Amino acid sequence: MDLIAEALARRDGVRLQPSEAAAANMLHLSDQVPMRVVYETDGPPRKIKVGTLTIQFRRRAPRKMATAGKMSGLVFGALRGLGKRYVKNPHP
Repeated sequence: MDLIAEALARRDGVRLQPSEAAAANMLHLSDQVPMRVVYETDGPPRKIKVGTLTIQFRRRAPRKMATAGKMSGLVFGALRGLGKRYVKNPHP
């Protein structure tokens, strides 16, 4: 699925990053495994059916996509997915 999504992104000239839940799982910050394949993109929102599975592309604000494709983008997405409850500010 990742290879298909990356190929579509290259073809359409858009950026991709895994969803917030997927990013948290990839960085081992969460044990929850997303059931759906979802990517954030700066391109149009859409769903692509591949056999019995669906890849969903969600449009995100440019500021959330600024670090797409970089490790920092994955970290920022995972932290957004965890929420303020689990991410503490060391300087209140």
